[in-house]
Amino acid sequence: MVEVKIEIPDDIMDKLLKKYPGENLEGALKKLLEEELEGKGSEAEMIEKEILSLQSIANNLQRVVMAAGDTLNSYSQMLSDMRLRLAEIWEFLKEVNERISRLESMLQAPSKPQEVVQVQQQRPEAREIRHERSRERRSSAIEILKKQRIMFESDLASKIRNRDAFFERLRKDGALVLTLSDQRIAIDPEYWREFLSTLEALRTNAEKELKEALGHQGYQLLMALSKSALAYFDATKKKWVVLLE
Repeated sequence: MVEVKIEIPDDIMDKLLKKYPGENLEGALKKLLEEELEGKGSEAEMIEKEILSLQSIANNLQRVVMAAGDTLNSYSQMLSDMRLRLAEIWEFLKEVNERISRLESMLQAPSKPQEVVQVQQQRPEAREIRHERSRERRSSAIEILKKQRIMFESDLASKIRNRDAFFERLRKDGALVLTLSDQRIAIDPEYWREFLSTLEALRTNAEKELKEALGHQGYQLLMALSKSALAYFDATKKKWVVLLE
């Protein structure tokens, strides 16, 4: 046992003896020290338990937030896929209606056997007509692209047999043709410049803001580029980067 000699003022000694009646000064000091030490220990334990409880709550909240984020991303991708499928179905229905209209026109048109014979007899002229029609089809493809601004190969799969020749023809007529991992995309050069200019000014990768700035076609183009790793959002610089040779 360690003996400690201290000097205590009379007023403090009186307070100690009143707090611990029946105890002498030594016993009162001993009880005061024991109570003080036990109180500090229990307070530290309570604080430690509180910290552990708060850490557990924070970890649980973090798991809930992560699970909610994964669910939202999953639904967002499902909605995006549904929109693309509905666009493809719409284009297919338009093509079916056009084919039906052409067939109805052929059925209603009167037959002209004499004219058919004359066309067959004039073979050089018929070749010139076919050549002229071929030139018209070539120019009409690029004209359609200028109106539509973008042509996705996935939308043309059921409409054009020789898609290699189709995209090569568009390329020769001045269209920008991008080869992605899963399809080709023909783009009007003027629209491509507008797209890059708009994308360069964007400082977000939020779907809603991208669609508002780029429109449906622009957003669809950006998603196709991102899927093929030809475009990504630099979170550090807060800007979009397009990787093309």
